[in-house]
Amino acid sequence: MASLRHIEMKLIEFREAFRFVIAGAVSTVIDFAALIFFREVVFQDTAWGLACAVGLAYFSGICVHYVFSALYVFRRHETKGVAEHTKKFIGFVVTSLLGLVWNELGILILSHWLMLDYRFSKLIMTGVVMGWNYLIQRFVVFKRGRNLDNV
Repeated sequence: MASLRHIEMKLIEFREAFRFVIAGAVSTVIDFAALIFFREVVFQDTAWGLACAVGLAYFSGICVHYVFSALYVFRRHETKGVAEHTKKFIGFVVTSLLGLVWNELGILILSHWLMLDYRFSKLIMTGVVMGWNYLIQRFVVFKRGRNLDNV
């Protein structure tokens, strides 16, 4: 019986990770589109334009990703009431700040020092930050439970 329980938990973890990838893809499209919009339309070639565009685009993406995470990815972790959603959202944003720092520094290094296009730099950093975000969301923001309902 223990092995059946183990297989069931692994299947749940796989489905959760798969849903995280789907949510990540949607939020990445939002993030990337916002980056291009802010960089090309709003800030253009101003001195701080790339840094501002990256930050605003990243925030757009994490807002979308929180909604997907709360309602789709980690849905077996019940959240009750506005206060608990607010607390989780604040925790989500705070823990995502390190991802933003990695994102900003990585794009800066790749774009300015290694002379890669900022869009290609963004793609590279998306993969790096995605790993961080999954781990921190799974183990900190949406703490794992053993509840198998609603999976």
